[in-house]
Amino acid sequence: MKELTIQDIANRPYLVDALAWPFDFSLRRRPDRAPWFRVTDAELMPIACDASGGVFSLLSTPAISGGVLYVSSEGQAGVVGRDLREWLQILLAVPLWVSVLHFSGGGVLEEMRRAVDYLNSDDPEPPDHWGAPRQLVTAALDLPALSDPVGTLHRNVRDGQVVTVSAPDGWQCASLFGTFTVEDNPLWKRGGPTMG
Repeated sequence: MKELTIQDIANRPYLVDALAWPFDFSLRRRPDRAPWFRVTDAELMPIACDASGGVFSLLSTPAISGGVLYVSSEGQAGVVGRDLREWLQILLAVPLWVSVLHFSGGGVLEEMRRAVDYLNSDDPEPPDHWGAPRQLVTAALDLPALSDPVGTLHRNVRDGQVVTVSAPDGWQCASLFGTFTVEDNPLWKRGGPTMG
């Protein structure tokens, strides 16, 4: 399969728009200067930002080539895709991925799967909120669905922990795996997710 590049998206403004909203992956907010963080022995190419100021970069290190690194504005960092194509497949399938990682119980795959169910049941958006843009991007970029997008995200963040991301003063970014579980959300404690 042909390698997917940022230009494949950037050259089509309708794709840039669809990924920016509702998926919060904005090529238009791409940093125009070097990011505030660094990765030792790595080449970084910032490609997009999210609304909170988090930065997505293409990453090349001796261990990882072409991976997608995400660094949040709050100082968490991790590899979210082995390449741009895989990252977009995950993003389209699990648009609430940041919250899924937040409620991962420190990186437990089954906690992430539980969080998806709860988050989906809480989502106030109508079903077509994600559907139409997802179909548009999937068709335009030939992105087949992953068989296990949550498992793939978990593997990428887990295996990508070999990459150390730090601020210029040496402060090391925390993992994207949050320590919370679904039981830590008081609204979810009252019972299981409401499946629609």
